Amino acid sequence: MNPERRGEQAGGTLSVFGTGSQIPTLRRGHPGAFLQWHGLGLLIDPGETTQMRFARSEIPPSRTDVVFISHLHGDHCLGLPGVLQTLTWHERIEPLPIFCPPGGAEYLERLMAGIIWHPGYEYSIHEVESGPFYEAGPLTLCAAPLDHDVPCIGLQVIERDRWQLDPQSIDELDLKDNPLLSRLVAGESVTHRGQLIEPEQVGSLRRGPRFAYVADTRACDPALELAADADLLLIESTYLDEHETQAADHGHLTARQAALIARDAGVTRAVLTHFSNRYPDAPVRAQAQGREVFAHVIAARDGDVFRF
Repeated sequence: MNPERRGEQAGGTLSVFGTGSQIPTLRRGHPGAFLQWHGLGLLIDPGETTQMRFARSEIPPSRTDVVFISHLHGDHCLGLPGVLQTLTWHERIEPLPIFCPPGGAEYLERLMAGIIWHPGYEYSIHEVESGPFYEAGPLTLCAAPLDHDVPCIGLQVIERDRWQLDPQSIDELDLKDNPLLSRLVAGESVTHRGQLIEPEQVGSLRRGPRFAYVADTRACDPALELAADADLLLIESTYLDEHETQAADHGHLTARQAALIARDAGVTRAVLTHFSNRYPDAPVRAQAQGREVFAHVIAARDGDVFRF
């Protein structure tokens, strides 16, 4: 049975820390975001203004369980040393996994070797390229390679599909408040009073919510695959229409291209980010250009919070 698209089910919360690109501005810091979902705290692309954004948000740095770095351009990782030091000062003891694209571990180790510090916990760097790479409760984190000028990966976070049980069917089978219900929700068959009961007899499969992050890239099939059916998509849109040629030359998207990816991927809502400093009014113009092809686009500003 194909899972139905989910209904009004609570998902995660995305805090956008920074919406600039290589050169930050007074209003737009380096890239960075923080995803909170089912107890997982996922720090995404910690640019150099990340610690300030932690301070201005209600999220303590100690909530960080996992770090994801899409690629090793400075605007996406220069905040990492400060964050890792802060976690030591917060007396962290739990190990911290850091995920990056192929070849990235060498650069991150060099970055950390450039400062004097004495971590009170272990951090480990893992290179990933494609497919699932981490699980946290009902969540699975997946990666796919993007088309940038250096190795770059995008992110997809998927909540496991769950069976939504029908109260009338439960009552008819006298299963109300029965411990077997948790097994049916998990998709298991159960035996009750000598009768084999399959999950599809008492409910329907609901697709779990999905979050996707398409980092620096040209338009490509993996970007569409990552964004497929996402309830929330965070996607780079460095350039505006008038600089489409420059976008292709430098491995980036325009706001319109980002919106097209969102539309074609069946995204519920797309959040544009990573704006070039050449556009003082980037959020306004990017959102306008994106909405010409996909209505459910919003241009993020530093500090915005999105729930899905």
